Amino acid sequence: MKYDLYMFDFDLTIGNSAAVSTMIYERACASLGYEFDKTKIFYHLGIAVETTYEEITGGVAGDDNYKKFLAAFLKAIDDTFTGVELYDDVKSCFERIKADGKKVAIVTSRKMSAMNTAFEKYPDVKELIDVFITTDFTESKPSPDPMFKCLAATNVKAENAVYVGDAKNDYLSATAAGVDFIYINREGNVKEKGAITRLKELI
Repeated sequence: MKYDLYMFDFDLTIGNSAAVSTMIYERACASLGYEFDKTKIFYHLGIAVETTYEEITGGVAGDDNYKKFLAAFLKAIDDTFTGVELYDDVKSCFERIKADGKKVAIVTSRKMSAMNTAFEKYPDVKELIDVFITTDFTESKPSPDPMFKCLAATNVKAENAVYVGDAKNDYLSATAAGVDFIYINREGNVKEKGAITRLKELI
């Protein structure tokens, strides 16, 4: 295999989270009396929750209303994220990477609590993952910091790593860190040329 480290976004890359995430954003917005536009779910899954809050409410992340919004957002994740299904090619891809002596990482703008919830049904997949990089201890994408944290944690050089994701912020984060990037188009929302549709195209 070409790379020593294969890094993956979670939403719409590893996890089919669109329906569950729509419910999460609806609840968070409703906590402040706003209505969430379901047609924009793919856009919002590609940006930080702080940005979503600011664009929908006109507020500033960190203000009192944001604290209420975030509390509702995190509570909704706890309530619903076990409903996220992993795509059916994830386990076989990870097994192939590990069998070749390479490393697997998840780099996401979710928190680790959400990852723990999502992987409750998939302990056999979780044990194939060498490291999770979440926003508990790094900046959100498009900052390159999540990539740098992952490279440091796995002791892999940027030129020997690749990141797979579905959003522009994924691309910006990876390329700013000097990491190769591959778009994946799971749900028809990615328009960039050369996007893969199945993880088997990586191997």
